[in-house]
Amino acid sequence: LPQLGLGMAFTFLAEVDEQEEGWGKVDEDEEDDDDDSLHRTGEAKVDFFVRKLGFDATKQVLQALIQQYGTSSRWQDRLGACMAIRASAEYVTDAVSIDGMATLLLALVKDGHMRVRHAALFALGQMCHDLD
Repeated sequence: LPQLGLGMAFTFLAEVDEQEEGWGKVDEDEEDDDDDSLHRTGEAKVDFFVRKLGFDATKQVLQALIQQYGTSSRWQDRLGACMAIRASAEYVTDAVSIDGMATLLLALVKDGHMRVRHAALFALGQMCHDLD
């Protein structure tokens, strides 16, 4: 179940509109109200599966998908990896996994695509908040 559920969620996470213009201008409150895009659905499903099944049951699949998407040549995949980390970090129960996620995000902060950099920084902030 974790493989199927998280696999589909990551597929959704990588479905990002390639339009660059205006993506950073959307008010966060407005975005939450009417954004039903596939990548937001994917993020919600990562949260759902990791919360419901538990980190121990999803750890292997989640880490493999984060690594696969986080090192992809497609910026949409790397963005999806950042969003998956943001959605799942609060459920991570071991320091080694947190360190691995943070290391990947720190590498993605230097990414060539501005949306990936933004998502990596946002995910790092969320991790700090969740793990406080």
